[in-house]
Amino acid sequence: DYHGIVPFVNVESVQLGLSYKLDPIYGNNAIFSNNHFKKTGEFLLGPLYECQNETDKKKDVTPNNDEITTKETKYYKQFWEDVLYFCEFCFKYTNDEIKFTEHCKICPYQHNQPGKLVYLGNDYLIKKVSHHRHGVFLESLCLFTKFFLDNKSSFCNLKEFDFFVVYARELDGISNLRNKPLGFFSKQIASTNFENLSSILIVPPYRNRGLGTLLIEFSYHLSIHQLESLSKMHDSPNIECFTTGPESPLSPFGLKMYVNYWQKTLVIEMMNYKKNNKLDTPLIKYLMEKTHFESEHIILTLKYMKCI
Repeated sequence: DYHGIVPFVNVESVQLGLSYKLDPIYGNNAIFSNNHFKKTGEFLLGPLYECQNETDKKKDVTPNNDEITTKETKYYKQFWEDVLYFCEFCFKYTNDEIKFTEHCKICPYQHNQPGKLVYLGNDYLIKKVSHHRHGVFLESLCLFTKFFLDNKSSFCNLKEFDFFVVYARELDGISNLRNKPLGFFSKQIASTNFENLSSILIVPPYRNRGLGTLLIEFSYHLSIHQLESLSKMHDSPNIECFTTGPESPLSPFGLKMYVNYWQKTLVIEMMNYKKNNKLDTPLIKYLMEKTHFESEHIILTLKYMKCI
């Protein structure tokens, strides 16, 4: 699958902005032009190839067996690129260091965050970003993400998702984080299974700040709010039995964040359960009503905590 993940790391290093040099965890072939490789046996970043002459694109080139063997050898070599440079504001990318440095000086996203404000906290804010207004930004963000998540194989159907991007507030005094996307989660607009999150990533340099917990907690509150609005429209305000959760399967990174969040939340509710003597209600049912977590997620977390 051209939009899938290759089974080896094919880019040696990813540089984010001028300060962060990151080691990719997974291979990513969606960022390269598949058609160009088939024709020439050389790797070229996709957008660069798209700008080439249309006549050149339509040339019919039929490789012989020796050419096919050579291309296969090149395809499975360890690195297709030594370094890919990503803007830390808009995530546009290039393999040209000079062009990258020039872009960093003039990137318009340094001064403007895309999207609509949906959450404002003491230290961070969250913006909802839609594809129809910021398609290039989201496509570039997803291509960057593919180097660090192993189960998100496509970036072509972004119209079906809303994206929620977290930023540091300007008043936090950390000027070097201003207007930089620190992480995001995506949510399918029309989910038949009431899933509240499709993918989640905290950009590697900004981890260990509690951002995963913030985004996960916000995703639950968002789903509950949406259901409350829907229930009022249908005159059925009782939502105690409603449960929601992330799309399966979770990446190893996502699962770690979720178990941490579920564990902290369930401990508080279990203390309330014992304190209020809710012995007439089974524990799992009580936890589902209070947290709106899926039963399988509650059981998984309780097993992790060695409570069952």
